Amino acid sequence: MSEAQVNRRIIFLTGVTGFLGKVVLEELIRRRYELGVEKVTVLIRPSKPSTHEATTRESHVSSRFHDEVVTSKCFAKITPGWTRYVQPVYGDLGQAQCGLDTATYEKISREATHIIHCAACVQFDLSLSSSLDINLQGTLNIIQLARKCSSLERFVYTSTAYVTPHGRHDQIREELAPLGPWQDAQELLGALHSGSVTEAELLQQTGHPNTYTLSKCITEYFVMHNRGKIPITIVRPSIITAALERPSPGWSDSASAVVGVVLGVQDGGVSALGGNPTAFIDLVPVDFVADFIIDEVFAAQAPSATVPIVHCVSGLRTITPKTFSSVGAVYFQQSEIQWLNYRSSPTTHLYRYVWQTMPLKLARTFCWAGGDHRAVRQLTRATQNIDKLDHTFGYFLSNSFNFAASRPTLAQRAPYFKPAAYMQMMFRGAQQFMMRRTRERNLVSTEKPIAGEDVNNGGENALKLFLTSRASVVFRVTAVVVGAALSRMFQSVTFDQQSFFDALEGYNSGLSDEKIIIMPTHRSYMDFVICPYLFYQFPVLGVKIPCIAAQDQFSRIPVLGWLLRRLGAFYVRRGIGRADPELNDQIRQLVEQDEHILFFPEGQRSRSREFLSPRRGLLRSLQSTGKTFKILPVSISYERVPEEGAFIRETQEQERPRMSLLALIRWTYSMILGRVRLGRVHVKCGKMLELNPETDVHAVSHQVLNKLQENTVLTTYHLESFVNYHRRDCRCSSPCAISGAKRRSDAVNWLRKQLEERGATVLESALSVDENHPVSPALETSLMNQWIHFFDRDTVAMPPSSAFAAVDYKVFEVPKCQSVIA
Repeated sequence: MSEAQVNRRIIFLTGVTGFLGKVVLEELIRRRYELGVEKVTVLIRPSKPSTHEATTRESHVSSRFHDEVVTSKCFAKITPGWTRYVQPVYGDLGQAQCGLDTATYEKISREATHIIHCAACVQFDLSLSSSLDINLQGTLNIIQLARKCSSLERFVYTSTAYVTPHGRHDQIREELAPLGPWQDAQELLGALHSGSVTEAELLQQTGHPNTYTLSKCITEYFVMHNRGKIPITIVRPSIITAALERPSPGWSDSASAVVGVVLGVQDGGVSALGGNPTAFIDLVPVDFVADFIIDEVFAAQAPSATVPIVHCVSGLRTITPKTFSSVGAVYFQQSEIQWLNYRSSPTTHLYRYVWQTMPLKLARTFCWAGGDHRAVRQLTRATQNIDKLDHTFGYFLSNSFNFAASRPTLAQRAPYFKPAAYMQMMFRGAQQFMMRRTRERNLVSTEKPIAGEDVNNGGENALKLFLTSRASVVFRVTAVVVGAALSRMFQSVTFDQQSFFDALEGYNSGLSDEKIIIMPTHRSYMDFVICPYLFYQFPVLGVKIPCIAAQDQFSRIPVLGWLLRRLGAFYVRRGIGRADPELNDQIRQLVEQDEHILFFPEGQRSRSREFLSPRRGLLRSLQSTGKTFKILPVSISYERVPEEGAFIRETQEQERPRMSLLALIRWTYSMILGRVRLGRVHVKCGKMLELNPETDVHAVSHQVLNKLQENTVLTTYHLESFVNYHRRDCRCSSPCAISGAKRRSDAVNWLRKQLEERGATVLESALSVDENHPVSPALETSLMNQWIHFFDRDTVAMPPSSAFAAVDYKVFEVPKCQSVIA
């Protein structure tokens, strides 16, 4: 083969909109120079069949290619402009000439040097005839095209390692699988078409669990018989799962196979499935399979009388349903799945009822009694999905398969592969990539409710978590009380789910020695419960319920001090002015136990909502362990805080009251009576920072505060309060946008626009401000401190005049007031 030929390889690829096909294309483009790939022609069938003219069909194909391939996270790390090396063409494998128009068909026949056939229908519940229409007929049409390719060097057909039913051989060989009483596939299809055997009988007699594996088995026979002189290789992957390294660790966009089970576990609805807990599951990462296929398609092949059949398998006999559920239980902080071995357990139906059916029925009854009809519908769908999971994957989770392999296995190619760590990565990928996430930075589209009056399914979630969480009983009981209290005092408690996913992207606790440190803002004692409650409610974030650093004075409060310790708190002496050996020992012990740690960088609550100077003692204690940590800066933004009245009294009396159990009981009593109404709370995460033994602690502490300030949000209540106060007491030298607006709402809208232009996020509020009774000056200053920093850049080079306070100058003079709403 000449060098010119090597450098102008043109690949014809099918199945590019599928899970495996995307990664194969990504590998081909990423390694384009190494492999000498000039162009990749990809066949795409429009999602909606089109009988219109060619331009309409091409627009459908172009649209689908963009929506399902180009914008996929799979291609996020490829250099922009990569699509110029890809030619999408309209086609349908089930039709003659693969559904290609004559000109395109002839062009591919002239140009294609390699064919990779990944397209297939992997639905297990299709009828056999429908499955054969796609998997068999489509493959035969591709083979017909390959015969006409004058420059074809290699053809790879992707099958499945499960074409050989379980129990037929001790070891599954790389050869055509037996077809029961039939000698070949043609004879089998003849029996099916003549009606002498039904589809169900055919599955039973061949030993196949579903029509997918049987259709693939039949197709291999036809590939062998119809190949002619085509240099073809059949690649048989086992269960394809999330990426190990590329395009991103844990990446997946398919809810099929094991990822479907992961999603079921993630939702907390799967507590029992059919499967043998000791069976070996052969999982292969999708990027390993893609590399395997590409190696095969570009490998030199000597002439052979038979078609090479090669297994693409892990070769590991360490992953079982039991290890899968054990790792998942730890990761999702839920109880383990109960595996029901259908072959050996005579009481399977009883176990299934006790472990799966009864809990779901109880939850559904609970929600129905509470009038939560939406939750009832969700639980009904969950039951149906679990039944489908059981029917689809029970066979693969109940049987061990031993595959012979003439090519290097995953265990040989990646000796560093750690099954438990990979499963953790797979769990994170499921929650990170499979959830329908908007990529817009619009906060409203990414916020998720945690608690509050507006949460409709709070009872369902509380019951589900109480039954499935791996947290201690004390924590679970406390969480129920905390959830009820939050819903009693706040209209809504929400968090920006996307910000946490973005911050944690690429981090995997199972593959990294780096520990997570959570550093939130501190405006209220409620901060102690909101963060742990968030991670308890949403274990899919992959952050364990943290151990919280609390001031040692909490330990002296009767009952509360004991309870906090049982919930994971550890006590810190502040202000001693030197390194604390006792604290260093506590931190070292927690790190060795692989705990996540939460502490407040400001050290104490900020009464005025201003950011206080950071405390660095705990950071130095962490450094003393010699480990590397990942810091999550978490901003907790309140409309109003429970301690509001106490803070105002403190500013007036210049003295802080001591912590008291009696005061807490009095406040709790008022909250129960419904006298505490505090609006909403929102939690948002900033970009992850690193702390290692060489990190400048002073610099990183200020970076944390910058992230916390940057991600603090405000609501229209804060703006209405400011506008109401200053319209009554305006100190501007001339009418401004606030005092000059005709209506208060106009002034609020103007101020909101100014803030959003400066990067602030403003949420809608259910609280209202009494226009005739403005808040006190001290409280208004506190509320204003939540957002006034967004005007700091405007005033750096413009000191306030002697006639105005700096606050007035920032808000009124900088915008120049000419933009007053007409």
